Amino acid sequence: MRRPKPLRSCLATVIGRYVGLKVALGRGFTYERTVLELLDAFLFKHRIDDLTSESFAQWCSTIYHLVSGARRNRMRIVCNLCLYRRRTEPNCFVPDETQFPLPHQHMRPYIFSESEIARLMSATSALLVRPVNHLRREAARLAVVLLYTTGLRTSELIRMTVADYDRDARVLKRSRARSRLLAAAGHRAGEAMPRSWTGSPACEGGVVMCSQRKERPGLSARSICGCTLPCTYH
Repeated sequence: MRRPKPLRSCLATVIGRYVGLKVALGRGFTYERTVLELLDAFLFKHRIDDLTSESFAQWCSTIYHLVSGARRNRMRIVCNLCLYRRRTEPNCFVPDETQFPLPHQHMRPYIFSESEIARLMSATSALLVRPVNHLRREAARLAVVLLYTTGLRTSELIRMTVADYDRDARVLKRSRARSRLLAAAGHRAGEAMPRSWTGSPACEGGVVMCSQRKERPGLSARSICGCTLPCTYH
């Protein structure tokens, strides 16, 4: 565990009380502590006597290299500190949250074309079969088919069982926090549930994305990505 840095700025006492309160309430507060330590170091380095709108803007200029969502999060942490400080110092500066940058999109979605999906499916047959997972090729092919044709989330895919598929209605039944039905599109619906897997001893509970490991019959999201990632470079 990283040792906290000493606080030496004009806000050292306030930051120490604020962090101590959050930790006493059971919060980890590790990232927030780091951000406040950076603020403290900035104020001490530039010999700033108090946090004002001008000094806050100067500190914000040091994090312009970050994406907008990360900048917003750090500014929000400082804003919460100022709100805590205002309890004892009513006239202290508090940043205006309406002026904070907008949250950013963490990952830009990529829409695969039909030709790219076709290449992915053909590339799965060239994957190396590992001793701990003799169904690696089939798992990768199933992952591509189900994710593309049904719009399943990865977390839903790894928990899906054979019983979730209704062959007559050709729908997948997903019931977790929110229940929903997903149409298994076209002729790929039959491929979604290979008959040869339903009787596999490794597929305890009828888990579709199964492996040969008896202690962990279901594949994880990381394993699914590991199966399909080599196909993207094929």
